[in-house]
Amino acid sequence: MSSVDTIVLTSLSGAGGTETLRLLEDLGFLALDHVLPGLISTLVEIYTPRNPRLVLRIDIRPDDDLANAVLEIGLALKASGRKPMHLFLECSDEVLLGRYALSRRPHPWFGRTKSLLGAIQAEREALESVRHLADEVIDTSTLSSNQLRQRLEALVLETAPELPITIMSFGFKHGLPKDAQFVLDIRFLPNPFYLEALRPLSGLDAPVRDYVMAGNQAQETYRQLSGMLQFLLAQYCQDRRSQLLIAIGCTGGQHRSVAFVERLAADLCQEGFRCDTTHRDLKPHPH
Repeated sequence: MSSVDTIVLTSLSGAGGTETLRLLEDLGFLALDHVLPGLISTLVEIYTPRNPRLVLRIDIRPDDDLANAVLEIGLALKASGRKPMHLFLECSDEVLLGRYALSRRPHPWFGRTKSLLGAIQAEREALESVRHLADEVIDTSTLSSNQLRQRLEALVLETAPELPITIMSFGFKHGLPKDAQFVLDIRFLPNPFYLEALRPLSGLDAPVRDYVMAGNQAQETYRQLSGMLQFLLAQYCQDRRSQLLIAIGCTGGQHRSVAFVERLAADLCQEGFRCDTTHRDLKPHPH
């Protein structure tokens, strides 16, 4: 069992706090939601005999002294003999806007601004000091429920599962991924976008993959990248990393990066690594 027995959970609204509580309950934690900072010591005293592993989702209000509240929580938990970890969940503005549009629920900071985006950005700015105090930060923007569970397992289980690897394609014109450990730029390779027959296709289609991987330049680039990653992944597994995000980018995130990600993931899976793929900027084929 992990030496961590208490998780202090803070997050942006809509970043997955409720799902994280559910997943941690599945891992044996007693989940307490909407916990006020001043009640931490009392709650720990009450609930520790019932379950030695706690996750406390902190209710941080707009007028609170946020950073000091989190620091006081950590001190109170350590004084009571707990071994806490502060976990912060974040998410991109675009994904948060989509989640609130689907849920139709008001953002808790909406009353302070005149727009949903303004509320999201105001909360992000206010919680920046809390984010910097976190022991672990998880960006849930592109994570499935299963991927989030894998991240949490790696954080709280002493016998960690094998290193979860996500390989992402993206387009530089849409911005860099914020939480990638590796970013590779392959914009120097020939671009299928300039071929009329390939432009409407993507790197998921065989004609595009064949075009992208043809030629000595692409083959040597792939060989060097694959060899380096296989070496480094073995080291990261021994170092008990909780996750690894590898991002490969081209101009628009439609052709070259998608083809590279698909081949790399397939080859790493054959070598025994556990890989998921995500294509951040890939647009669906037109009907």
